[in-house]
Amino acid sequence: MADFHHANRDDPALDGEEVEVTVARPLSITMSFRLPQNEALAIRAAVEASGTTLSEWIRAACTDALASGKPPAKPAPGLGPEQARRLLAALEAAEAVVRPAAKAGWVSGSASRGGRPR
Repeated sequence: MADFHHANRDDPALDGEEVEVTVARPLSITMSFRLPQNEALAIRAAVEASGTTLSEWIRAACTDALASGKPPAKPAPGLGPEQARRLLAALEAAEAVVRPAAKAGWVSGSASRGGRPR
């Protein structure tokens, strides 16, 4: 079909009607960022519910945040969920060693004071 139209491009009988075209402003910057899987899933669900594209949704969210005049809430500093789980497991393992040692009198007060057998 494209070949036909190209071969007959000068035939006035095949001229179509003129249509108005709106050219979107060109987007020239690409930004990328990382986020936890649960946040990505929540954003994708919100995008699907909104009927927009992911890019449109993120641009709108950023534009809304800028227009509000308030900075977006910062995530709590510190550990991610997986790091927190690992740290908790390590603390529980340490507690399993320290409690019996304290009961036996091997640890007095704080471990940072270098508890020794009495």
